[in-house]
Amino acid sequence: MFAAIPTAKRPIALDLHPKGIDERSIALARETGMPISISPKYMGEHMGLPYHQAAIRQKDMPPAGGAVRGAQFALSEGTRSYTRYSYGDFMQEGRDYDVVFRLWPGTQRLLLWGDPQFAAGFARHAGFCGAGGLEICEPLSFRGRKGTGRPGNRTAYADARLAPRYDWQKAEYTYRLFGRLLYRPDTPASAWQRSTCAEFGAAAQPIERALASASRILPLMTMAHAMAAANNSYWPEIYTNMPIVLVDAGQPFSDTVAPQRFGTVEPFDPQIFLSIETYVRSLLTGQPDHRVAPTEVAAWLDGFAADAEQALADAVARRPTGAAYQRAAADVTIQAALGRFFAHKLRAGVLWEIHAISDDAAAAAAALSSYQQARAAWVAAVQAGQVYVADITFGSEPWLRGHWSDRLSAIDADIAQMARLAADTNGGGMGVAGGAASAVAQALRPPPERSIEAAHTPPGAFRRGQSVALNLDARDAQAVRLHVRHVNQSEAWQDIAMDGKEGQFTAMIPAAYTDSPFPLQYFFAVMQDGRADMVPGLGADLCNQPYYVLRQI
Repeated sequence: MFAAIPTAKRPIALDLHPKGIDERSIALARETGMPISISPKYMGEHMGLPYHQAAIRQKDMPPAGGAVRGAQFALSEGTRSYTRYSYGDFMQEGRDYDVVFRLWPGTQRLLLWGDPQFAAGFARHAGFCGAGGLEICEPLSFRGRKGTGRPGNRTAYADARLAPRYDWQKAEYTYRLFGRLLYRPDTPASAWQRSTCAEFGAAAQPIERALASASRILPLMTMAHAMAAANNSYWPEIYTNMPIVLVDAGQPFSDTVAPQRFGTVEPFDPQIFLSIETYVRSLLTGQPDHRVAPTEVAAWLDGFAADAEQALADAVARRPTGAAYQRAAADVTIQAALGRFFAHKLRAGVLWEIHAISDDAAAAAAALSSYQQARAAWVAAVQAGQVYVADITFGSEPWLRGHWSDRLSAIDADIAQMARLAADTNGGGMGVAGGAASAVAQALRPPPERSIEAAHTPPGAFRRGQSVALNLDARDAQAVRLHVRHVNQSEAWQDIAMDGKEGQFTAMIPAAYTDSPFPLQYFFAVMQDGRADMVPGLGADLCNQPYYVLRQI
């Protein structure tokens, strides 16, 4: 196929799908003499936070022993499986191909999305290590796929009066934000506020705030809890309940680690976020971990939901009218309810994992209470979702169609199973004693703010094959470890203890390690007062890059 391209005797730009491609494929494309680009997914077939994953799931790393499903998948599900859902090893310095990321709409397909800060964050990180930028898949891309389309408008409103004349008009705000901010992340807000003021009048500003807060909920949850990288298995908007208690053989989440239950699910970025299982073990052993805990994610989700609800109440007080307002209000309400649901379910998952390991009855009771609160939040999403038809179709499988109301029975079944086991005095735990009461208390209280003070100035570009000295000023820290890796997702991170004296910590990245075609990325794990934190870590707006990047000279 590549050999035929030069015979066309005209320029043909080659855009290579990265899943499983290797140097031989790139070399064949190179021999055509045509311009080449590779288009990796930004974060699986979903939307997460704006930065690029510091690591990929263990599920996506090459399998031990090179085991593959068959010869057809020897690369994409074998030796080069790490190219499936992110940038893999395509970010070499001096490459003669471009890299253009693609943001898939697996996380948010139907509900209105609109957050200027996140859109600008994606823009700032779209040029990661010299990449060419970012393309977005249009909202409603997957609506009615695989023969499940319905006559009429794709927006799925039960009342036709809520549907805009053209499908794309529902997402006009989304298009405007990305269209402006992907080209210029510091675009003045007036560029989109002219349209919102015309649409919503005096309620424009609170509606913008409500949408911004609501729009962070599902991307954050997807990043922190990756039940499947494939969009045809996982739909966070109308979530098929993954059991906390027992593995359900009928669930669609085969694209995650076994056993497939809520507490074992990996984050999309296991270098920055903790799974429930790993977090609970750190609580019970008293070993602090620098990564973001599920309880911190839950606190963020609750915060975004509360902000969205308050902003929407402020908008209602200004008496807006019209279909555009009704559409925005419904979608904000649903997303806020989903934020509450996932926050409570994350806490329930943590508490149940404590019970499963320690056989602690108080942990089981607290888990059941949190799960019941999650159910109440889901009911709120069901009620707000009545503006939509009963069968919203994004595919033929049951987990890609239906309504929020369809999912209640699975939630109820898992809660009932949890209640039965919680009432069993034998517990069913693993008999591990110690630390359970403290772990339960930590899981239930609001997580402490990350407030470690540290200063670091990146050294700038480095020369391949020469060592790189790094310094961190962290005067109150007891210990600091440097985490460093080539910008190559097939590799593991390296962990180096830093030398410290009077709050000044130093470490050297060895020359042998910099002798590679890749840039470097790194961060610091800081121990202080019995807690661990990251520098730079995630900021309060979740829009920054939680690590530093060094390019080669």
